[in-house]
Amino acid sequence: MSAPQIPVLKTGIPGFDQLLAVGGFEPGNVVLVSGGCGSGKSLFSMQFLHQGCKNGEKCLHIGFQEPPEKLRTITSRFGMDLTAYEKKGNLILARINPFNLAKLIEAKLMQTKGKLKIEFGKKGILEMVPKGFVPNRIVIDSLSSLSVAFQDQQETYRRYIDHLFRTFVETGAVTLAITETEQEPTKYSRTGIEEFVSDGVIVLYNIGKQDSRIRAVEILKMRGTGHRKGVVPFEITSKGSVVHPQEKVF
Repeated sequence: MSAPQIPVLKTGIPGFDQLLAVGGFEPGNVVLVSGGCGSGKSLFSMQFLHQGCKNGEKCLHIGFQEPPEKLRTITSRFGMDLTAYEKKGNLILARINPFNLAKLIEAKLMQTKGKLKIEFGKKGILEMVPKGFVPNRIVIDSLSSLSVAFQDQQETYRRYIDHLFRTFVETGAVTLAITETEQEPTKYSRTGIEEFVSDGVIVLYNIGKQDSRIRAVEILKMRGTGHRKGVVPFEITSKGSVVHPQEKVF
C-alpha cells in the first residue's frame, strides 16, 4: 500500500518546482529566501503569492520597508495585478513598523515574566489579519529589517523568531521569509538562527563574473523532501523569475 500523497503548493515560478522532489512546497513549511542586494528575493516571493491568488487561495504579505503602493507598481511591471486580488479578498498587503513591533514584544515579555505567547490574529506581527482570513501563503519582507529593530535585544529576537516560526507552522500556510545576506554568503541570515529553525533555505545569487553578473538559485535545504543539489541558473524576464534546471551556471 503506497503512502498518501501530500498536497503541495506550486510556486508559479517556471522551472523552480522541478528542483523539488514533491514538485512544490508542503503546507506548514517556513522557508527562508536568502540573497544579497539585487538577487531577486522580493520578486521571487511576490510571484509565489501571485500564483496563490490565481489559484483562489488566501495570501498575506507582511512588509517592514516597502509601502504597498510601491509593491503594486513594481509587480505590475511583471504582469501581476495585485489590486484586483486585493479587491477580491484574496490578498492582504500589510506594512508594520519593526521598531514598534520590537517594543511590543519586549513589553509582552515583561508582562508575562519572559513567557512569550502571541496568538494568530492577535497582537503582534499578525494583528492586521481580519477575522476569518486564514492565509494559505505568507511572505515576510524582510527578517533583516526586523532583526535591526531588535539590535540591542538579540536574545529577545531569537526567542521571538522561534515562536513566530512555530506560529506560522500552526497556520498550515507556506511562509517565505526573506533575509539579506552577502552576495556569496557563508551565513544565510543576519543572526544565523533563522536558517536552523526554518524548514527550508533557498539562496539566490547574483554572481559577479568579469564585467557582468550571473543569476543562480540553490536549494540549500528542504526538510522532509528531496531536492536538486547545487546551483542552477535563473533569469529575470519581463514576466518575472524563470529557473533553468537543465542548464549550468558556468
